[in-house]
Amino acid sequence: MGEEIDGQHNWVRYYLLEKAGQINYHGYFSHENDLIGTFQYTWQSYLKKKGGFLISTSPAFDLSILTTCVLAHSGGNACKFNVNGNYVVVTSYHQQCAAGECISTAYPSDQ
Repeated sequence: MGEEIDGQHNWVRYYLLEKAGQINYHGYFSHENDLIGTFQYTWQSYLKKKGGFLISTSPAFDLSILTTCVLAHSGGNACKFNVNGNYVVVTSYHQQCAAGECISTAYPSDQ
């Protein structure tokens, strides 16, 4: 196995890469109330030991909630909310880029 990689953080991107044969799924750790899934996989020969994303949500929901979290409550486990009674925590960071300020990463957990 190669070096560790960043996560996919989006089920649509993961699905498309898996469909194209570019991701090798190794199994899941959890799928909390079918809202957040955590998985292990290899992508381009690099191992992602544990990565996850929202599942059973629309891409529009994911984009809106993750963007809101990075803009309003950026940081480790800083953005907290409930979805249908399920506690969700989002870690998100932003960084300076050529366009000004850009989202660096945003991902959910059930912590």
